[in-house]
Amino acid sequence: MKNRPNRVVVELWLDWLSGHLAGVPPRYISGFTLCIMLGWVAFGLVLMGGAVSEDWTVAVALGWAPWWFELAVGLCISGGAAFPLVGALCRHRLASTRWALDSFGLPLVAGGWLTFGLTTLSTPPHAPGWAILASSFAGAALVRLWAIGRYSRRTREAVRDA
Repeated sequence: MKNRPNRVVVELWLDWLSGHLAGVPPRYISGFTLCIMLGWVAFGLVLMGGAVSEDWTVAVALGWAPWWFELAVGLCISGGAAFPLVGALCRHRLASTRWALDSFGLPLVAGGWLTFGLTTLSTPPHAPGWAILASSFAGAALVRLWAIGRYSRRTREAVRDA
């Protein structure tokens, strides 16, 4: 079989990328990721609180949105971030339980942040700063989801082949 140096370089780069962007290895959660996810939970809770309170505006760009919309976006962000936190901070017997919690919560977080970011751009006053922040948070959630999926696939293949 031919040696493929290009494939090795790509594999090494993907390993480095998934390790540096999503925590090394993704079965653990770094302090940086922990702080970001706790911030997501807090922001989602604040967004839900602003949805039910008429005197409290969390984001001026969402002033037009109905209360149920803000509540749903806040629930996606905070609830979705809570699942990976429970998976990482609680001691589960199986690694697949942590992967399942991450795989369920991270798409919710990404969807919530993307919805929030697009909503802040859709009506005046436009808020490009919020949209940039929201898209980077959604991207971070998707990169972590990708890294966990890749790591879990490799682990399952190694266990199966052993």
